Amino acid sequence: MKFGKHALAVALLLSPALARAEGKFAIGPQGGLTFPNFKVDSGSTLSSLYGNRSGWIGGVFLEFGVWSIVLRPEANYVQKGYSVGGVNVDNHYIEIPALVKINPLGSMPVSPFLVLGPQWSKQVGDSVSSGNTTIFTNTNDRWDISAVGGVGIDINFSDRFALELQGRYSYGFRNVSNTTTEVKMRDFYTIAGLSLQSPF
Repeated sequence: MKFGKHALAVALLLSPALARAEGKFAIGPQGGLTFPNFKVDSGSTLSSLYGNRSGWIGGVFLEFGVWSIVLRPEANYVQKGYSVGGVNVDNHYIEIPALVKINPLGSMPVSPFLVLGPQWSKQVGDSVSSGNTTIFTNTNDRWDISAVGGVGIDINFSDRFALELQGRYSYGFRNVSNTTTEVKMRDFYTIAGLSLQSPF
């Protein structure tokens, strides 16, 4: 009898996920803010001079799978900046995350989710500004591979339309500086997106 009660309780808890076992396809735009943290080698004389500058992110995403677990590739254009010695540098990147989105309560009007996966980044441009006549060459101009993890909520207005809110963190593994000073990227993102979705 106790086993039956426990099985019923588990079934009730899992019922929102089981109700969304059918397929899902979604597409939508997203955008938000970036808060970079360029980690400079502590042994470098530049480590105390680096300052981080917030930026922005804009892009699109796809989702396909079942409602509780989907694959989520994205294509984003991202600005991340830093300052050093009175010079402001804004780097522009194309970032391609390949994420898994875990959303076990996908049938609920408000459902929390996790995103996990790798991300590839490539700098595609920069801008340098200075309040003086200093000539500065941007030295952070490489590609990177990162691990991404985040949490968020889906606000499901219907089976066809949802608002996504999330925060995520990326941990860069490569040295992105082309000098002897090692610099690695650590970034926090706050992102909002609109999901145009369809069950199948």
